[in-house]
Amino acid sequence: MGNFGGERRDGCIVGVAFEYAFEFAVGVAFEYAFEFAVEFAVEFTVEFTVGDVRMSDLTIIYMTANRMPQRWVDFHLGHLLAAVGDFPLITVSSKPMDLGETNIVQDVPYGRWGTFLMWNKAAKAARTEYIAIAEDDSLYPPIHFRHFRPKADEVAYNMARWTVMSWHKEPRFSLLRRLGGFTMICSRELMIAALDEREAKYPRGHPRPGEIGREDSDVRMHVTRRKHVEWWSPIAVVNLAHPTGVSPTYLNNPKLKRQEGELKATEIPYWGKAADIVAHYTGVA
Repeated sequence: MGNFGGERRDGCIVGVAFEYAFEFAVGVAFEYAFEFAVEFAVEFTVEFTVGDVRMSDLTIIYMTANRMPQRWVDFHLGHLLAAVGDFPLITVSSKPMDLGETNIVQDVPYGRWGTFLMWNKAAKAARTEYIAIAEDDSLYPPIHFRHFRPKADEVAYNMARWTVMSWHKEPRFSLLRRLGGFTMICSRELMIAALDEREAKYPRGHPRPGEIGREDSDVRMHVTRRKHVEWWSPIAVVNLAHPTGVSPTYLNNPKLKRQEGELKATEIPYWGKAADIVAHYTGVA
C-alpha cells in the first residue's frame, strides 16, 4: 500500500507539473515557441523533400552581369552555393569567373534579348533533364531547387517570390503575382526548343521578349504557346529590385515606376528583415 500511495502522489505531481508547464509554454513562452516551430518546420520540410528529387536531374544556370557591389556578391554567393549544393552549376557572366562546372562569358549585348540568347547557350551546354535559372539579384532557399519538377511540356514558375525595392527609405517585402524568369524551372529540351524558335524568327532580336510560357509574351512574339504551371515553395525566393538590373525601374517616371504588390511585410521567416537584405546592397544599415 505504501508503494501504491507513492505512485499516486508521483502521478499527481507529474500531472500538476505538466499543467503548469503547458500553461507556461502556451502563455509566457508563446513567442519563443512560435519561432521554434517556424524554424523546425522549415528545416524539416527541406530535409524531408531533399530525398524526393535526384541531385543529378537538374542544372542551375547562374546569370550575372558582374555589376553588383562586392558586399552583395559575397552575401549572395554564400546563399546561392548553399542552395545549389551538389547540383551542376553553369555560370554565365560578363567577366570570366571560377564558379561552377562551366563558365560561359557573355558575348552579346547586355539586355533582355541577350539574356535569353545566353540561356540557350547554357542550356545546350547542360546534360541534365531539367534546367533552373538563378540570377545574381535573387536569393534562393535550397528547397526551391529540390521541391518541384514540372511535366516535360510545362514551364514552372515559383510564385512564392517576395520583392524588395532597394531605393525605398524603409525597405519592405512585397509579394508580386507575376511570372519571373529568375524562378523558372523547365525541361532542357523545352527551353532549347522555345529559344531556338525565337532566335530563328527574330535573328536581329526582339524589342520586348518575355518569359517562356507567359501568354502575353508568346502571343506578342508570335511563337508557339507553351504551357506554364505555378507553384509555391514552402520558403520563398527573394528578388532585389535595383537600378542596375535588366528590368527597368523607371525611378524618374512616376507613371511607369515599379509598384509593390498588395501583400507587404517588413520581416519574413528564413530571410529576416527586408532592411537587412537591402543593406547588403546599399551598404547602409
